[in-house]
Parts: sequence; C-alpha cells; structure tokens
Amino acid sequence: MLHFISALNVISRAKNFYIVSACTAFILSISIPARADDVANQGAAIVQSAPTVTKRIIMPVSELAQFGGDFPYQTYFKDDEQLVWQMTMPNRPSDDSPLGVLVYISPMPSGSIPEEWKRVLVEKNLIWISADMAGNDVKAQRRVIQALLAVQLVYRFHSVNKLRIYIAGFSGGGRVASMMAPLYPTLFRGGIFMGGANELKFTPQELVNMQKNHYVFINGDADFNLAESKKIFKKLKAGGVSQVAFFEVPKLAHSWPPAEWLALAIDSLDGNDVIELPIFK
Repeated sequence: MLHFISALNVISRAKNFYIVSACTAFILSISIPARADDVANQGAAIVQSAPTVTKRIIMPVSELAQFGGDFPYQTYFKDDEQLVWQMTMPNRPSDDSPLGVLVYISPMPSGSIPEEWKRVLVEKNLIWISADMAGNDVKAQRRVIQALLAVQLVYRFHSVNKLRIYIAGFSGGGRVASMMAPLYPTLFRGGIFMGGANELKFTPQELVNMQKNHYVFINGDADFNLAESKKIFKKLKAGGVSQVAFFEVPKLAHSWPPAEWLALAIDSLDGNDVIELPIFK
C-alpha cells in the first residue's frame, strides 16, 4: 500500500511564497501503481556503480485521479504526464539494517545526485530520492507534492528507518525544503538547507515538534544568499529551535557543498556531535 495526502489546500506561509499543506488527515492509504527501473538499463547517462545503484521510479499522473475532488491534481499536473524520481542508494543486500531517506529538492530539471555525494549515502546508510522536472521553474506546490510522494514511494520499495527521514535542497530547492520543515516535522525529522532558505514560520504545535528535530544551514562564504540564510538561522534559533547549526564553507560561492560537509550535516541531523568545524553561531 502507498500513502498520500487525503486532502490539500494552498496556504501562504511567507511573503510571495505558497506551498501545499495538509487540510485534515495527513495520510490516506491507497494503491498507486509505480515501477522502479535501473537507470542503467534504460540507457540513461547515469549508470549503476559499485558502491551505489540508481533507479528511476515512474508513476503516471492519471493515478492521482483517484483523489477526485479532494485532490486538485490538475492544477499542478497534466493528465498524460508521467512523474519521475531518481533514487540512489547503497548497492548492498537489502537484509542489512534499514536505511534512512534523504528527500532532495533540486533547483535543476534533473533529480540526479552529484557524483561525489554518492559515497556519503554509503557512509551514512541513506537512500537519496529526488524528482525530475521539479526545478526552480516549477510551481512550489508541485515540488512539495512530489517531495511528499517521494517518501511514500520509498516506503513501497524499501524498509526504512522512519526516524531518519530528512528533507534537503539546494538554492531554490533549499527554500522549498525550508518551508516544508515546519509543516511536516513529524515526517521529516531534520532538514538541510543549502545555498538558500526562506523564513520558517510555525504554529506553537509545529514548534514543539520541530524542537525534537535537527536542522542545518550550509552556505559558502562567497554565496550571495549567505547573509539572508544567516538571518533566517538566527531567527529560527531565537524562536525556540535549539538543535540547529550553520555551516559556512570556506572558498565556496553559490554551489553544492563538498561531500565532507554534507556528511557532517547528516551527522548533525543524526544527533551526533560535530566538532572542529567553523560553525556560525
């Protein structure tokens, strides 16, 4: 069985920024056909490598019609579309300990993982999943829906550690991820906002739930979004979320952080101590 949202409405949570929020019950059990194919077998640019394997998950939008009037899917999707996610994970036997999940929102059309980050998945025992065709030119509501669906699709194919499901994004994807963090704090137990974030606004109950989680901001010291991200970080911490860190990467502009910084961020989300690091406080 696959899980998804029973009813949705669009609400404003930041200036000129709209996202999808659960209206009543958050999850409804339904059956949505989806298939997972090895990307290598499809002749795509990404191939199966020794430490990791990448699969493409495909789901026809027509299946969303099951939601009827409760789910305004036609607002964000075309009936003849096929939704696609790229899922990369350690290439090892499935009977090992359950993996965590990193749902990534890309600013680009491709949901592929940067090559150097693949080793982090192996080291930290994580599944990466990110939607294709969900970059900055796509409506934020659609990107949120695809990120939520990503979790349910992983559930369909793998047994995971639900205490290690994290949301992340870079640039505009980081902004969307940061807006999802207070809305779904019991689904996403932490977040990494790289190269961009929007101000996090939350209700008292959302704050209580967020205080149980860990969050990390990552910006290069030459990133044009650095000052804004620092401001949001300070306000979040002042608002009562104590388990939040800011990593300022030396000699980095507006770009993906090196793999070692991503690894440190995941350590922070896992509640591990991160020392000897230039953390902005």
